[in-house]
Amino acid sequence: MLVEVALSGKGGLAKAQLNLDFQSQAWSVQQDQGWRLAGFPSKGKLLRIRGDLHLEDPRGSIYENYITLINSPTSEADTTHISGRGSVDEPDDSRFLNAKVRWHQQTQLTAIRRRILALIRTKAGFQFSPNFKLDFPNGPPSDALKAAAAKAGIKAGTGKVSNCGEFPGWIVRQLGERVPADLHEKFETGWGKVNAMSSTIGWNLIAERAEKVRGLAKGTLWVPFQARGPRPKPADIYILSESPGRRSFAHVGVVVNADGNPWITADCGQGGGYAGCYQRRSWGSKDGTLTLLNVGENSRQPDAGTRYLVGWVNVDGLFRK
Repeated sequence: MLVEVALSGKGGLAKAQLNLDFQSQAWSVQQDQGWRLAGFPSKGKLLRIRGDLHLEDPRGSIYENYITLINSPTSEADTTHISGRGSVDEPDDSRFLNAKVRWHQQTQLTAIRRRILALIRTKAGFQFSPNFKLDFPNGPPSDALKAAAAKAGIKAGTGKVSNCGEFPGWIVRQLGERVPADLHEKFETGWGKVNAMSSTIGWNLIAERAEKVRGLAKGTLWVPFQARGPRPKPADIYILSESPGRRSFAHVGVVVNADGNPWITADCGQGGGYAGCYQRRSWGSKDGTLTLLNVGENSRQPDAGTRYLVGWVNVDGLFRK
């Protein structure tokens, strides 16, 4: 998670963009604007005391010189604690004694983004892998469902199968009146008629259709990956491919935080194919690769290993009425 921390005191303004790595319990400076000149270290350990985060000096507690972020984020997926104040203890540069400390997450979220992320955190109840929410939003098809599909002439897939395509539609159904009318309209995709509430992997098609219906420029709602281009924002719906050519589907999920590296995502189709959780994915900006970390129980799912970012849906634009 990237946060900006600013200290103002008699020594002037010291500011930095920090990466808070909750997994390794460490912090580090990504961009420095007077931070190190003011005597603050460039990295250290994260220590949580009650609801606050202490950015410790790597030389040890005997040197003090640490900064506290009050009422701070609790994980990379935390979109509740967006900004706040802090304090500095025994700074090396005495001019920053009693300095005013302010911090905020780098990405400021719109109401629809906050709503989507809150649904994942509270209603879905996601935790980080390997703490899976099993059979969410549903489990594997029952024998009766398989038999009915076979009777209707629907052939089962032979490759790895998951319920990742259920997840975005589940989110949209929870949004209720926030969903524009055109997203309720079903249209033909080539594998059946769908809308934004459906179980589908075709979110690029949903966004591209909305662009046409609303007279928007191509790339407004469906944003294809471009090297050195922008990154998705929290709550955007992303699609992965199995190959660099981006022609074969691998996965669809929701971005939680793509500011740093690794990315944090919220996904179904996990832990063998029918569970939900937060995941960490290592980002390769040159080729647009996302590699699932801490594979373990995730090794059997279609998005395990290195996959390629196809693009993402801009949810601000998609759900704008």
